[in-house]
Amino acid sequence: MLALFLKIFFTGLFSVLLFLILKKTSSFISRVVNNHSRSSELNQFLSQGIYSEYDTASALKPFVPPLAQVVSPFSKTAVVKNQFTAKKYLTGMVDGFIHQKMKCRYMLILADSGMGKTCFLLNYYFHLKHQKKERALKVTLVPLRLKMSDQMIGSVPDPNHHILLLDGLNEDVKALGDPHKRMRELIDMTRKFKRVVITATPHFIPRLSHLPKSREYEIIEPEDIKDSTIYRLNRVYMSRLRMPDVKNHLRHLFSFWNPGNKGKIVKLIQERPYIPINPLVLRFLKEISVGKLSILSLSEIYEAYIRISEKGKQSNIERLKIRQILGMLAREQYLSGIHHGEQFFDKKTIAEMTGDSGLDPHFFDKQTKFLISRAGKDCFVFNHPSIMEYLFVQQLFKGDTACDHLPLTGMMKRFLFAQIDKNQQGDLKTEFKWLSAFDLRFRGISNDESSLKTAPLLNVVLKTDKQYTFLKKLDALFQNPIFFEFGWNTSLAENIRQAIFDLKPSLMKFKNEDCVVNIQPRKIEIRRAHKKKVQLLINKKDFQEYDALKGQPVLLNLFSAVDLNGLKMIRNINRSDSVALLADPDTGLKFTICLDLGSKS
Repeated sequence: MLALFLKIFFTGLFSVLLFLILKKTSSFISRVVNNHSRSSELNQFLSQGIYSEYDTASALKPFVPPLAQVVSPFSKTAVVKNQFTAKKYLTGMVDGFIHQKMKCRYMLILADSGMGKTCFLLNYYFHLKHQKKERALKVTLVPLRLKMSDQMIGSVPDPNHHILLLDGLNEDVKALGDPHKRMRELIDMTRKFKRVVITATPHFIPRLSHLPKSREYEIIEPEDIKDSTIYRLNRVYMSRLRMPDVKNHLRHLFSFWNPGNKGKIVKLIQERPYIPINPLVLRFLKEISVGKLSILSLSEIYEAYIRISEKGKQSNIERLKIRQILGMLAREQYLSGIHHGEQFFDKKTIAEMTGDSGLDPHFFDKQTKFLISRAGKDCFVFNHPSIMEYLFVQQLFKGDTACDHLPLTGMMKRFLFAQIDKNQQGDLKTEFKWLSAFDLRFRGISNDESSLKTAPLLNVVLKTDKQYTFLKKLDALFQNPIFFEFGWNTSLAENIRQAIFDLKPSLMKFKNEDCVVNIQPRKIEIRRAHKKKVQLLINKKDFQEYDALKGQPVLLNLFSAVDLNGLKMIRNINRSDSVALLADPDTGLKFTICLDLGSKS
């Protein structure tokens, strides 16, 4: 009886093992076949300059399906209740959008830089192409960073039966400065497509308080004020990585028999939860020697990764030259996008820079595989836009005047703010974070041009930029108790006038601030819910200073754009010794940040 039982047991065990082996073998063969078909098409993408070697190689590696959510992971509520936010696999969410009958034909996938938007779209492109015949769809993938992206969209035959995947709105040069205008252009251009999926970074889509809000939709305002048309796009966010997600990614990055720095990376992430972690950063951490470095910020991770390309027998002088060339190449790639509509640099540019420095021109073909890859015939790009953006910001701080007055991307702002905050004695993180929603440009000031040692930077800048002298008026205006408390309010000004000159008191309610204001001839009493009563003593001089704002449209424009809190933060930044913030006087939505870069060597 026992022998029969053992025979059945081992026969069943053998059958299970054989089934698992056959299943794994079948899966392996299927993956090899799929990778072969993918490889041939990806090679076409590479030869046509649609994607770089780095992007095509990443698309062939094992893919970790990302999770997504409807609620923004950047909202205060989501940060506090992250574990309770409903998350689903992004592939399933996009499948549901494409195959179900929905009125809205556009989906916007928002994710921070480095979260793998391009990798997802490449994998999803092949996912749609290799579906069963009854579900197979025609699909076209277009990277919006390309100069020819509009022509590629316009050349698609029979768009009514096509799915269009648009990759990287934040890398589209046409969208810099006014992403909503570019979004409207893309919607008008793609109206005939069955479904359109667009990826972008969350901070690239500005929040507009005067538009209706919806949990699952992104609202795009009409271009003309007279036009009442509002564009709606289905909106989802790629979820931030939690520790189980991090460990899952690390299992794909490290082989079982060679765990490498996996344990050290997990420890680093646990000890520094303030460092944003994404799939790209995990790749960086895999390559750098985590245990030998004291990594305290995202910038230090990028810095350590870039140093990998300097490995070799080069002298310190050669390493310095290599770093200078990398900075100039980052500048050239970004400038190429601004001036020519597409970001890249060619072999001629590399040869000229290496020739001037005395380095071997072939060095960048051999040693910089971690940073630079080919993107078409004789064209090169940095492996990831964020590497270019980090190097570009470092070039700014070196005083490269060719980088002045250029619009900064979201990641450039992040690197810039981190660097400024590191160099400041005071903590300006709140002010810089607030600025990230606006069009921001950079201007470096050298004390060769002005005597910065004897005057605050703002005063020096104002002497050379007369159109910004209104900032002096702004600083003086904060001494006015009425403006400091309320900002500008037409009804308030009229009620104060009647109280002072006609001895007519009044009562006002501010719903936004949940407060009641009692205006008397010589004082203003402010009652807020659950707070102590505030009393302001006022006189004719205070009112005349306040009322004079009616004749200063520049200040009123700025106030309407950034409100009172924004003005207070502008003032706070401008009280720093080495940072000055200048607002565009016409719109108040564009800013130039000025830094004291010291003497030029």
